[in-house]
Amino acid sequence: MFQFWSARAVRTERDAVIIHYHIFKNAGSSVDAALQRQFGDAWDTFEGQHAHDILSHRRLADYLKRRPCLRALSTHLGRPPLPSRRCYPMVFLRHPLLRAKSVYSFVRRDPQQPQHGVAKRESFAGFVDHYMRDDSQLAQVIRNYQVFHLSGAAFGPNHTRRAVVVADFEKARRLLAGWGFAGIVERFDESLKIYSLRYAPFFVDFDLASFRENVTQSVVGAELDTRIAALEDELGGTLAATFRNANRQDFQLYDWASARFFSTPR
Repeated sequence: MFQFWSARAVRTERDAVIIHYHIFKNAGSSVDAALQRQFGDAWDTFEGQHAHDILSHRRLADYLKRRPCLRALSTHLGRPPLPSRRCYPMVFLRHPLLRAKSVYSFVRRDPQQPQHGVAKRESFAGFVDHYMRDDSQLAQVIRNYQVFHLSGAAFGPNHTRRAVVVADFEKARRLLAGWGFAGIVERFDESLKIYSLRYAPFFVDFDLASFRENVTQSVVGAELDTRIAALEDELGGTLAATFRNANRQDFQLYDWASARFFSTPR
């Protein structure tokens, strides 16, 4: 599996490509803005024909072959593994409860989102309660979605309905361990700095950390604890516990990645 600090020759800007696995409501728009500022026309997005048209690594590889000048590609629907050895991964994880609040706020504003009707008529607690009780494909968006996205669970039979299991968490954990690093939305600024440091040898003048115009900011320490506590109070004890249980694998992955984040060389 690909490792960041492999002994293979350092690549140049001519052939290396960053693949940004854009997990819904995980600061992906801010990452994309930074990549676009860094690479200009050599950055692009690639999605399927519809929301459930999952893109395998082979389809990503085919797309890159047709666009050899690309240096960065962002995709909501692309799934690991990396499409080739010339590709470098970028992904961000988010605290599941803060992510759920962001999902709710976004779909409440956007009538095009399939969950818009529920979000529009319900409070955040009502939205969460609805999708904790609902086992349709829409419920997946706030139930272990990060593990679902990274584990390959989406390629199973009836992929939009399959529940995430412990084996999916283990697969996602092994993937990120092989990649060496995952950004943390709550440590957004520092994450961009680490990605910039790690990928600087492969791209000319690579510095994502200098792009400060987008809205995502780090939320750490007491402010982070306060936000989480406020959302737990908003849900109430029983529903907060139900949410945590329904997102057990996402919480495990986030906690594991956060622990690794703090031990990552700066």
